[in-house]
Amino acid sequence: TKSQNLNAKLAFKKEDAQWKHNFFLNALRSKGETDGDYKLTANRYEAGASSGYKFDERSYLVGAARYENDDFSPYSYQWVISLGYGYTIIKNQQTELSAEVVTAASTSARTP
Repeated sequence: TKSQNLNAKLAFKKEDAQWKHNFFLNALRSKGETDGDYKLTANRYEAGASSGYKFDERSYLVGAARYENDDFSPYSYQWVISLGYGYTIIKNQQTELSAEVVTAASTSARTP
């Protein structure tokens, strides 16, 4: 059995005194060959971004959006948009732990 795989991830983060921003792209594509022909076995793409407005050093308002396209999912695509409140519980040089309460809306299309 032979296979060809692509697994790529890209992420950016920026934070200043008032804002924190995140952006990501993920891709997974795989082909496998068992009988002389390569067949697609995975094809997934995902992108998302979030921005948080800091009220103080620990509390913030966060908004996010994410898009996903997966050829092997029951859905051909999915969008999720969310808005919420976050609180940073621990933040030091080694560790950051935050909790968020969000409300979200999503839309998707079933694969025919």
